[in-house]
Amino acid sequence: MITETLENSYTIAEIETIIKASIQDINRFSEIYDLYYEQVFRFIYQRNGSKDESADIASTVFLKALENLKKYQFRGIPFLAWLLRIASNEVINFYRNKKIPVTYNLNLKEVQNMSDEIEESDFDNNWQNLINVMNKLSSEEMELLHLRYFDGFSYSRIGEILNISENGAAVKMHRIIQSLKKLLNNK
Repeated sequence: MITETLENSYTIAEIETIIKASIQDINRFSEIYDLYYEQVFRFIYQRNGSKDESADIASTVFLKALENLKKYQFRGIPFLAWLLRIASNEVINFYRNKKIPVTYNLNLKEVQNMSDEIEESDFDNNWQNLINVMNKLSSEEMELLHLRYFDGFSYSRIGEILNISENGAAVKMHRIIQSLKKLLNNK
């Protein structure tokens, strides 16, 4: 049995017990909501910037999670990753329905963390150039960057969220960094 402790001090086995109880009694779903709402909300807010819209999207995420809870099967992937996969899809749907591109809230510290993988000469400490070329990336590429550098997830967790392998996430990230370098050098 896996005894990995989650950020909220629950073991995976305890989370599984809560999930099974929620399937049997819908009133127990509030435990899941209480455990994960803040993390899901922050994840959405980083992609939205509006507290009201983020709260609306988070509500949809938990409604879909409740509706599909019987379909969830523990396969070594944390329940939070399953929720964040739903959240990622709901953010995309939200923007698609509004016919506007997904926005990402970035701060300079996060951009500086990402720049560690890009040689200084590639952007001459001009953070605005880096942000400008990031705007040329596809939404999928931006989502990967955001998960890695702004949400701080490991390749393993990114793979869980995006339903790809850990190695696949690392390879895609390497290609995105190479693409950023190329775009920066063409400026």
